[in-house]
Amino acid sequence: MWYFLAFYLRFLREKMGLSLTQCGEIMGVTRGTVSNFEAGRRRLQDDHARALDRHFGTGLYFNSCSGLPEWRMIPTGVSSSSSMSRKRR
Repeated sequence: MWYFLAFYLRFLREKMGLSLTQCGEIMGVTRGTVSNFEAGRRRLQDDHARALDRHFGTGLYFNSCSGLPEWRMIPTGVSSSSSMSRKRR
């Protein structure tokens, strides 16, 4: 989900014709931070998400997604209990 959020941020920024710097000004961060958000290297904070929702008119989309927990990928065919038992060994 975090990578979709990063993709959607870049999609909206480019659709509106904003540079990384301009988008950073909206959120109160540097262009490098916006680049890191878009690449999925950093997670949006609540205040950044609210600023994006206000600017892009996305309701509470970014704000509701910014509080998502880290999702752990479990390989197909492996139950979470069997993956936990392997970690304990």
